[in-house]
Amino acid sequence: MPLYLNLANLIVQKKSIVNKYQGGLSAFLKDSNWGNIEFDSQDDELLLFAAMNSDEFDFDFFEKAGFVGHEDYFVLTRYASEEKLPDWLQQNNVFLWHSDCPPNQVKLVEKYSLVSAEVFFEKQLYLPINSKSI
Repeated sequence: MPLYLNLANLIVQKKSIVNKYQGGLSAFLKDSNWGNIEFDSQDDELLLFAAMNSDEFDFDFFEKAGFVGHEDYFVLTRYASEEKLPDWLQQNNVFLWHSDCPPNQVKLVEKYSLVSAEVFFEKQLYLPINSKSI
């Protein structure tokens, strides 16, 4: 399910959290302080930490937890689109999504990406897309 691309994004595969983090997803959410930023978001496959700058992320936490960059998590900034994405991640400069995301959800955010900024924020099109919202 596509997630809105913020200025700086640390994206973690949920399956990596489940497989590698002691206590699984619920412990990870608590220990990582995910959700402290308004635009932190998640879908079925991904967990996204949002920030203004990538130096705000706690990389030590991820390294100590045994996560490997590009394999388990990836940092993407809005204006660094030349960065090679891992195979499991796709984006269109407005939204990002896991490679397992249903095609109908990707088509929807492609349409969302074409509206004016005024309409985009007025209708809150940046909120996470899920099956219920389609």
